[in-house]
Amino acid sequence: PYSSDPYSTAERIDAFTGRLKRVGIAPMRNARFASVNQGVVRFTWGSNSDNIRHLYYRTGEGSEWDLVTIEKEGLFEVPVGFSADDQTVYLQVEQARGPDAIVAMDMATRKRTQVLRDDKADPSRIIYRNNTRVPIGAYFADGHPHSSFFDREAPEARLQKSLEAAFQGQGVVITSQTNDGGLALVQVFSDQNPGDFYLFDTQAKKAAHVLAKREWFDPEKQATSRPFEFKARDRMTLHGFLTTPNGSTGKNLPLVVMPHGGPIDVQDYWGFDSDAQLLSDAGYAVLQLNYRGSSGYGKSYVSAGAREWGGRMQDDLTDATRWAIAEGVAGKGRICLYGASYGGYASFMGVAKEPDLYRCAVGYVGVYDLPKMIADDARDSHRFRNWSHEWVGDPAKLGDVSPNRLAVRIKVPVFLDAGGKNERPP
Repeated sequence: PYSSDPYSTAERIDAFTGRLKRVGIAPMRNARFASVNQGVVRFTWGSNSDNIRHLYYRTGEGSEWDLVTIEKEGLFEVPVGFSADDQTVYLQVEQARGPDAIVAMDMATRKRTQVLRDDKADPSRIIYRNNTRVPIGAYFADGHPHSSFFDREAPEARLQKSLEAAFQGQGVVITSQTNDGGLALVQVFSDQNPGDFYLFDTQAKKAAHVLAKREWFDPEKQATSRPFEFKARDRMTLHGFLTTPNGSTGKNLPLVVMPHGGPIDVQDYWGFDSDAQLLSDAGYAVLQLNYRGSSGYGKSYVSAGAREWGGRMQDDLTDATRWAIAEGVAGKGRICLYGASYGGYASFMGVAKEPDLYRCAVGYVGVYDLPKMIADDARDSHRFRNWSHEWVGDPAKLGDVSPNRLAVRIKVPVFLDAGGKNERPP
């Protein structure tokens, strides 16, 4: 339904006639659904205006929903697939500390068994058996992407590992396969390569190049990006990426700090970044930080960013900038900020909070008046209003961390880029 907080429905459509049949109504608003391999909707999860997430299960169509999990202390779980016999559901489960785990739950007994967990990173994408929704492993984005499997004997697992060995130093994703598994379409990418697609013959073990994204780019001439991590001032370990111009020494460079938008539950990944490449081609190093509040490193990493707009999230960017100076990468006095949405906010807060550290700031569709943003959220829906209070902060105190009210502190040039019809960041 077309409303800001709908009670979601699941419907089955006949692809030939267009006829719809309703097969489920969620017992809460803003819900998503998961069906078993036979197409029967068995799970639903979502939240009402209080933003407390609930996960429900039912035994079949027409059955009553049974509450499985209610969010506690910010922790939750969602289904990612089912076993071939539909007797086991695989859940991505948030943990009190560290990254999410993949857990297998017997739907009859509710017995749980952890089957996969990385030391640092959340699963970024689930890997399934060919042309099914049966999970066998996951991709992880801790710096350079890699895969891991709980069913290591699956043909798809052996194929993935052999391709990773053949394309060392690059990310490898099997996008699809023929029903018999004889041919696989494989995407290969890196920090220097926007992406190539190959058709791989699994029997002959030969790969034929199909096409390249942006074939006019020569990967060998593009800038390289390396993952890094360091300790923030409160000793929290933070993760990010540093891009340096091709052919440079990597030292004493002008630096652009480029915070991502969101900010909550969004992250920067290793790979080809158009903005970073453009800036590096002009001679700049580019620093992208997954400050606290970013996704990808566990629920506690995300939760550490709650109500830290202009606070610890901003300090993380300051600490990363000083880390780059200490590493000899950035030339002191030759550093600017550039970002979009929350990144625009953080860029302007950076030059307001640290007037001697940065030489300029660029904000693209940034939000600069937090009390107004929360007021706008409250008009949109109760859910957005509650989210803003929980994750952004107390409206009465947010004027102190709103760049438009701190303009007197800004001593360097700034550039604002905005769209006239953009309602979110006016």
